[in-house]
Amino acid sequence: MSFIVTLLTSLIAILIYLNTDKISSQKSRLVVRGITILIGSVAILHSISRVLVIVPPGNVGIVNFFGQVSENSLDSGVHFLNPFSKVLNFSIRLKDVKENIDLTYSPA
Repeated sequence: MSFIVTLLTSLIAILIYLNTDKISSQKSRLVVRGITILIGSVAILHSISRVLVIVPPGNVGIVNFFGQVSENSLDSGVHFLNPFSKVLNFSIRLKDVKENIDLTYSPA
């Protein structure tokens, strides 16, 4: 959902920037252009960040797309994915589990 919102925000910012020629004051025109460039660039960077997914080292990523789990897992690194999918990270590191067992009786 946030991907669609950021795309719409960047589109609106571009349209406002293109229509700033109708503003009569030069100073106001520059201020509006600066604000629209700032808002548009932040929205575009956020959209790009939704497409790039980073799986940390020692983990695998499982892609979940509208409740459908992908058969392939993602290795650690940067991946390009559908912006509407979610990635669940699972650790694949080995863990040492040490247990202490106390006996209530002594073997004879």
